[in-house]
Order: sequence, then C-alpha cells, then structure tokens
Amino acid sequence: SVAQTIAQVALSVFKLVWSMEVSPYMMRKLDAYYLPDTEDQSTKHRHNYFTLQLLVALFNNIAIPCLVVMAIDPNCFSALLSPPESETVEYLFTTCSFFRTASECLKEYRVESFRFTPPFNYSYQCSSSFITSYAPAFVYMSIASVFVHPVLQYTMVYLYGRASDKTLLHRGLAWALPSILKPPSVNVPSVNSVYKRSFLGAKNVLVSLFTQLGILLTFGAIFPPVALAMAVSIASIVYLTRFKVQRFVQAAVDAQLLGYLD
Repeated sequence: SVAQTIAQVALSVFKLVWSMEVSPYMMRKLDAYYLPDTEDQSTKHRHNYFTLQLLVALFNNIAIPCLVVMAIDPNCFSALLSPPESETVEYLFTTCSFFRTASECLKEYRVESFRFTPPFNYSYQCSSSFITSYAPAFVYMSIASVFVHPVLQYTMVYLYGRASDKTLLHRGLAWALPSILKPPSVNVPSVNSVYKRSFLGAKNVLVSLFTQLGILLTFGAIFPPVALAMAVSIASIVYLTRFKVQRFVQAAVDAQLLGYLD
C-alpha cells in the first residue's frame, strides 16, 4: 500500500541520516566533553569511539529490526510475549438417554463446551517476515546512499561556491558541508586542530562500510536483492570517498597549499 511504502522510505531515510550525520555528531560531542582542549592531543589520552559507534550502528540496523519482528510478528514469538486469550470450543456428541431393551438405546444429541489456551506454535515463515518487513527499507536506504546523498552533497558544494560571503545561505552551507568538500583555506590548520576534527572522518566511513557489510551478511543472506543493494552501496562509498580525497588534494596542490599534505 501507499502508506506502507511511505513508512519504509521514511525508515530508510532515518537510518541513513542517523548513521551518516546524527551518530558521528554525537560521538564528536562525547569526544569534546570527555576531552576538552588541552595541549596534549596524543592518541594515548584520547577516547576512541569507533567501536562504540560501530556497535550502535549494528544494533540500530540489524539487532533492533530482528527483535521487533520477533516480538510483534504472529509467525515468530509474539504468542510468547503476549499469550492469546482462552478460547471456548463446542462439540456435538451422541449418548444414550435410556435403554429400550438390553441391546437397544434411545440416542440423544448433546452439545458440550470446554475452554483451552492455544499452545505456542513456531512457524518457519518467521524468516520471511524479516524480508517483508525490512527488505524494502534496506533497498531504499541503499538507493538513497548511492544516488540521493551524493547528489545532495554536490548540490550544496555548487551553491556554496556561488553564494556570497557572509550571507545566511553561505554560513548555513559552511556549517553543513564536510570539511573535505570545502576549498582549502589559506590558513593551514595546525596539527592539533586537524587531529581533533579530521577532514575525512575515516572512522565514520569505516562504520558505514562495516554496517552495510553486516546487513549484507545477515538480511542479504536471506534475500539476495538486499545483498546486491548493499554491495553496490559499499562500492559507491569507497569510490566517492576516494574521489573526495583526490579532489581535495588536487585543490590544495593547485592552490600551492602544500601544508595540507604534510
């Protein structure tokens, strides 16, 4: 139905925004909170939230869908969490009301009833419930990752390059654009500031790659179209990341800002 399709598209957009924008932003805030600006910026004294961010992404994209389907789908374990109500069943039987002779009785029909609670019965259709519930959302998420997100980013790059300085549009785009998509600044940042917030955000790229690999190996193993969509998405992330790095490095070389390459 249309409502179901809209819900699946909305879910895929939420997952994409959460994994690419919200989760990295939260990790940066945690990093800034637990490690304020100090002279010592060595890796020994810094928190590494890569493992936490990856676990959150895997839990959000794999564990939660599995738990939700198992809990609410009638083919899975919903009967264990919410036992069905007792049912009343009536049945018809014959009995002898009295005997006319020693070998002959007068038969009478009677109706009896009894109550029972249906037992739990696991259905092997449970695995297909995962596909019908979440496979479209994962395919939509892959389409958004491969097409919508890059187009949106490079539209912002186009507008950023043509917006007048100090305008609201320019300031908003400067805040939203990743550093690697902005032109290299004449003021080469110090090593400490580069370390605090790298231009690329390699950890975020790895989280996205491992998350989509996890979806490929779980949901994709049940439904091959999901595996194909995730494989294309992984290839797209790798290609676009390389393209962004090459573009930034070439811009720095063209501007003679070789300090970015140290």
